[in-house]
Amino acid sequence: KFLSLHLCQDADCRARFKREAQAAAKLDHPNIVTVYEVGEFQGRPFFAMQHIEGRSLREYASHQELSIPQVLEIGIQIAEGLQAAHEKGVTHRDIKPANILIDSHGRAKILDFGLAAVQGSDHLTKTGSTLGTIGYMSPEQVRGEQVDPRTDIFSLGVVLYELITGRQPFKSDNDAATSRKITESETEPLARYKAGVSEELQRIVSKALAKDKVLRYQHADELLADLRHVAGIALDSGVHIAKLPMLAVLPFDNLGPADQVYFADGMTEEIITRLAKTKGLGVISRTSVMRYKGVHRDLREISAELGVDYVVEGSVLWAQSAGVSRVRINAQLIRSSDDTHLWADRFDRSFEDIFLIQSDIAQRVANALNTALGRSESSIPPEILTKNVEAYDYYLRGRRFISRDRQTTLKAIDMFEKATELDPTFVRAYQELVGEHALLYFWNYDQSQERLGKAKAALEKVMSLAPNSLDAHLAEGDYCYWGIGDYNRALEHYVAARQLEPGNKKLSYRIGLIKRRQGRLDEAIALQMEDVIFDPLNGLAQSELGVTFTAGKDYRRAEEHIRRGIILRPDVVTLHIRLAELLITWRGDIGKARDALLQAPSHLDFSDLLCYLDLLEGNWRAADDHLPKSVQDAWDDVTPEYYWKKAWVNRLAGNTPAEMDYFNLLLKHGEASIIKNPDIYSNYTDVARANAGLGKKDDAVRFSKKAVEMMPLSRDYLTGADVLCNLALVYALVGEVDAAIECLDKLLYATGRYSAHIIRLEPWWSALKQSLRYDRLLEKYAT
Repeated sequence: KFLSLHLCQDADCRARFKREAQAAAKLDHPNIVTVYEVGEFQGRPFFAMQHIEGRSLREYASHQELSIPQVLEIGIQIAEGLQAAHEKGVTHRDIKPANILIDSHGRAKILDFGLAAVQGSDHLTKTGSTLGTIGYMSPEQVRGEQVDPRTDIFSLGVVLYELITGRQPFKSDNDAATSRKITESETEPLARYKAGVSEELQRIVSKALAKDKVLRYQHADELLADLRHVAGIALDSGVHIAKLPMLAVLPFDNLGPADQVYFADGMTEEIITRLAKTKGLGVISRTSVMRYKGVHRDLREISAELGVDYVVEGSVLWAQSAGVSRVRINAQLIRSSDDTHLWADRFDRSFEDIFLIQSDIAQRVANALNTALGRSESSIPPEILTKNVEAYDYYLRGRRFISRDRQTTLKAIDMFEKATELDPTFVRAYQELVGEHALLYFWNYDQSQERLGKAKAALEKVMSLAPNSLDAHLAEGDYCYWGIGDYNRALEHYVAARQLEPGNKKLSYRIGLIKRRQGRLDEAIALQMEDVIFDPLNGLAQSELGVTFTAGKDYRRAEEHIRRGIILRPDVVTLHIRLAELLITWRGDIGKARDALLQAPSHLDFSDLLCYLDLLEGNWRAADDHLPKSVQDAWDDVTPEYYWKKAWVNRLAGNTPAEMDYFNLLLKHGEASIIKNPDIYSNYTDVARANAGLGKKDDAVRFSKKAVEMMPLSRDYLTGADVLCNLALVYALVGEVDAAIECLDKLLYATGRYSAHIIRLEPWWSALKQSLRYDRLLEKYAT
């Protein structure tokens, strides 16, 4: 393929042709036409490419009506090719049916990567038009803005729409009208032109065609995951997990005094950790097995509940006499199907040998399993965490308290600090300190610079003692995720840590949570589904999966997993709150939300949520009754919500002076918080809401926009939605109706965490009700 003669005179164009063609030549993928050579002949640049027997997708589709499965298969192959190119930093810029070939085997291949920049350069310089092919261009291309891989995703969305319906979504009488439709008009529903289109397929195509590239699929692999899901293609990880032999290490019985139970639990957890490193073995996580602590039931029943083929059980006695500590452990491996004991042994050693004992037990279990499965033996090297017995004792005590709530987290920190005082080289204890300090900051229990500084100091100790280790990557990942909110850096470190220890399930879990915050919901769901396979009785993990499905507007599956979580952990307030909130979001049914709370254990406190439900119903008296009697009775981290709700109780009651008093208290609290910590976005949203309530329009909008800059939707798919909602709220309260509706439109399109039902019910949106655009907005998102 030669560069056109009239372009060959342009040195810049020749250089660009060579650059783009050389970049394309680096792409090696079955769904991309291979470029073999880039050169010049008689002054004309050219490239030589793979010969394909077949025809263009335009010709292929024009001769037959494609079925939905055929369209999905073609879309999957194109997305696979795009993902491979985007990973190499190459954007196509001109995805259209004419640039996709279907070979004689039915395989889709993308042609002419990057050449739109060359072919359109003369138009760009002479007429001011943009690169690409009108009708398939993204809104940012039409506007002549800088493009990135997301422009290819939009163009692929156009191709999918055309393959499904037989018509281009934005085609009009002339190029100018087509351009306007691309930037301004929504597409007609697929089902209007094609029978059998599912809601999920409509959601996929609509997301690919999002006019705001922040709301579009951010990566081709996200679109690919959705297309595979609709096409019924199982995730490779699920197939892999299904083939693994599964093992559960049940809680070791504590044969010593009751206050030593933490030691038996610690032994159980360490053996689980070591066995999880065994290649080709699935090990159930600690959270699920600990539900059987102190429970004596038939092993076959337990195995069925956990979905395992093998069980390890045992007992621990830590005896101390005349200043000498010894550990006695009995352990056995049992095959669940027939109760056959494959291995059993007794260990009686000095406490100083505790790490060797843990590794020895894990190694012998692994050897017995490999023998039973006819596999070669695998090695589990010992891991010496510390040589200080007392420091290890404090470490195990700390592990008992980690990541529960504010008070237990502080206890865990105290134990880990004692461990590091006794052994200043105890890397694992420092690594735990990083996570616990950062979690206090992340959970809004203590968002002081001092708390973040303690996490940073612990991280620096880990990095100085064991750089590039598993602990170092995990510690820096936790600091970046929970401490400073740098999700990209956190992801890099978690992925690096998982490469060092592939069987570490807490890494997969963390990666899944970050993918969710990045809006990569299908990747998050795949990782979270893997997590619940290895941790089937973890109610919190089930509920977190429900949150992800909610974000993706799959409310049915969200409810299913949240209810599973409640069955497993009926004592956790958060899970019941999530169910009630989901019922409001999905169905707008306050009665069902209240019924869900009534089914919870009676000792759980839902005052704050009940106050919210009262406000939705306009019952300000009941709302006031459910609020704490004073801010001193509320936790410090919910002070802003207390002031906000008190202000609205008084507004609904018609008590304007009291309403203004509470908005002023919210303002003072927010301003003081900004002075204390100017890097927290929520402080700015508090100040914005307060100013809006007080009628201070300019300040309200300014502070709200500042929060959006700090926490945009593109940075954090979950929290960014909250901040965008706050901006819409501010606009609504200060009378900027059109601006409020524009924000709500973007919000409701982007995420399922907000819905038309919520906007209809919440009293603070009442100023929008006089607008016809508001009615159309609710109608648009009613389903």
